[in-house]
Amino acid sequence: MSWVLALFVVAGFALVFERLKLPEHAREAASRAHQSMRTLRDPELDDERKEEALRDHAIQLFRLLGILLGGSILAIGLPLFPVWLLDLTGAASMDAVLAVLERPDFLAGVSVAGCLAYLTVRRARRRGVTPS
Repeated sequence: MSWVLALFVVAGFALVFERLKLPEHAREAASRAHQSMRTLRDPELDDERKEEALRDHAIQLFRLLGILLGGSILAIGLPLFPVWLLDLTGAASMDAVLAVLERPDFLAGVSVAGCLAYLTVRRARRRGVTPS
């Protein structure tokens, strides 16, 4: 039962992670950070324009930080919540599920399966087929 619940947690994490578009937000944060550095190095901008642009970048970076932190907490917490409830009722053990999630063989297996699933979805999207 612990293996099944651990697989549920991993699949739930991946689903929430993707649905919240956390990879896109992370790319946007990296892009904003690069734009900030380009702004600092731009010799054509005076100090006032640099300050204005950097303030805008900082606001957006803090917004993205909030999205990434909140989304990460949800991506971890939402799949673990049902396991916690099952632990409260005695139907499952949270400790046992966490022990499975820490096992190297489990981590290797879900990593390989996750990469294969990612590549399959990516290939399907390139061909114009949307997976259901």
